[in-house]
Formats: sequence, C-alpha cells, structure tokens
Amino acid sequence: MLKAAEVLPSTDLTYKILILLNLVPLTLFEGTPTDTVEYDNFFEDVLASLVACLETDDERIRYLTSIIARKLMSDGSVFLLRRSLDSGAHNFRAKFWRSS
Repeated sequence: MLKAAEVLPSTDLTYKILILLNLVPLTLFEGTPTDTVEYDNFFEDVLASLVACLETDDERIRYLTSIIARKLMSDGSVFLLRRSLDSGAHNFRAKFWRSS
C-alpha cells in the first residue's frame, strides 16, 4: 500500500486503474442515469474517455485500454446495458476503432 508521501505519476496511476478495470470493466457503467438522453450521454462519455487513453504515448496504457474496449464492445457485454442499438452505438464503435 502507498504511503501518503508516495505519489504516483499520472501515467502509473492511470495504468493501475486500467488494471482494475480490466478485471471488472462493467464498473465503468455503475450508477448510470435512468433518463434515456442522460443515459446515452453517460455511455458516450465513458467510452470517449477510453479513446483518450488510446492517444497516450504510454504503450502499456494503449494496450490495456484496447483490451478493456474489446471486452466492453464484444457481444454479450456492455451492449446488453444499452436500451437500444439504434441510438448510435454502431457509429461510435466504428469511430472508436478508427481512432486507435
């Protein structure tokens, strides 16, 4: 466990968070709003944060983010959480992979 005086650089902290998310990726969607519009915005914001991780210079972060994204975008995973696939999830999936 880290002591208060030990501070991790942001890339190390990001990597450690990604390690946790790799084990339980659906925790990204805990506490989702019940309103349809807010739900869609929340969903898009969470996945957009993964795109930002793919743009980092740290290869460890890019690699682990791609693994998490595959888990979230695979059949039977996060898309079960979606109320409908008509609301742009397919478009987001295509944009996401083009950015990586």
